[in-house]
Amino acid sequence: MTDPRRPAPDAAVADPVRLIVVDDEPMVRQGLAMILGSDPEVVGAAGTGWRLWAWSAPPAPRRCTGRADAGQ
Repeated sequence: MTDPRRPAPDAAVADPVRLIVVDDEPMVRQGLAMILGSDPEVVGAAGTGWRLWAWSAPPAPRRCTGRADAGQ
């Protein structure tokens, strides 16, 4: 029996749903990732909001010192 909420296998999907599981218990994170399977795609996991922020934040910009040997 097919699920009417799911698109047909040949239907074009624009962008897959990707998510990050956040919980303070590692076993809960692993269990949720297993239950969710591959649809939606679990792309990461974090134990706290701060770790999520650190994991997903872009790297800090490098400061230019104006010296020729900067960054070496």
